Amino acid sequence: AFLFAGSYFIMVYYLPYYFQSIQNVNPTMSGVRNLPLIVSMSLAIIVSGGSITKTGHTAPLMVVGGVLAT
Repeated sequence: AFLFAGSYFIMVYYLPYYFQSIQNVNPTMSGVRNLPLIVSMSLAIIVSGGSITKTGHTAPLMVVGGVLAT
């Protein structure tokens, strides 16, 4: 979990720099372009947390999360 979170935070940190330096957008548009990533990850965290709370099984979600991350 630590390594997955580490890769996520690196991407969240450096993606706005990519948008601003390579694609030449202003900081506001860089934030707007980050929204799909942030919203989709937040929804996935909410759904997986609810699923774990309801079923009590974490292993299937860990396998699915590893496959999707790869």
